[in-house]
Amino acid sequence: MIGHSEQTKRSDSAIDGDMDISYALVMANNLWRSEGKIDYKNEAIDLVNCIYHNEVNTQNCKLMLGDWWHSSWSETSRVSDFMGTHLKLFFKYFWQKYLFED
Repeated sequence: MIGHSEQTKRSDSAIDGDMDISYALVMANNLWRSEGKIDYKNEAIDLVNCIYHNEVNTQNCKLMLGDWWHSSWSETSRVSDFMGTHLKLFFKYFWQKYLFED
């Protein structure tokens, strides 16, 4: 899983797994809210924003394989990375604010 703190940064994530975890956190918040020990909503927000900043090529909006991705693989993709329901949710609630950034 992609890390958002210095303790967990390792550059060995895969975007498909990170997207599944993020989506599960959103669903957990919808089911149980963030009223217990785990703040599902903020965990989801943190992870989805980490995905955008570390696993999405913001120049062309292409998904990268992970945070270890190299520019020589710019045309490389995996079927498992194209999860329409996940991407639609992330864009609608999290990434839309980045659309018109300079």
